[in-house]
Amino acid sequence: LLPVSGLPPSEVRSTVKAVRLLNHSRSIVVPTIRNRENIMSADNFTPSITAILAYEGGLSKNRADPGNWTGGKVGVGLLKGTKYGIAASSHPGLDIINLTLAEARAIYKAEYWDKVKGDLLPAGVDLVTADYAVNSGVSRSAKALQKVVGMAQDGRIGTDTVKAVILSDGKATIQKLCASRLSFLKALKTWATFKG
Repeated sequence: LLPVSGLPPSEVRSTVKAVRLLNHSRSIVVPTIRNRENIMSADNFTPSITAILAYEGGLSKNRADPGNWTGGKVGVGLLKGTKYGIAASSHPGLDIINLTLAEARAIYKAEYWDKVKGDLLPAGVDLVTADYAVNSGVSRSAKALQKVVGMAQDGRIGTDTVKAVILSDGKATIQKLCASRLSFLKALKTWATFKG
């Protein structure tokens, strides 16, 4: 959908990645009317995180990427970098360089997947919502999903949001959420540098 000609920061790379994952992954099924009985995705954490990590790569210490700085802005704090998609800006006390894959998976589960209720969301929507949370924050991801399904945007995915997502068209929800995310990313100051 969007060509990637460089190595953009996780914020921008992630939108392209999520769309590619949805188009190419065989282990994650986007729900349709025919498979509504399989809409819950409690078993999707491992394939979703494996797919996300395939695009996140190793250590990046690009000085122009705000996510690589412990202060969340270029030149603010320490330049620790990003590894496996875990950024110094979100985890300033973490030893990014020595982060293991197992530690990264545990962070994804506790700080992102569980907070966006990944186990309760339809397959495909879970992946896009969790990846959005990793790169742009849990609250922003939740609010975007809530807006897409016509719910009040409080930044916390609860029972009513989950119900609305389940009743929505999965493919359309994913497309709208990715479009919302891309719109957000294009508004960032870093877009001109890292759009890919």
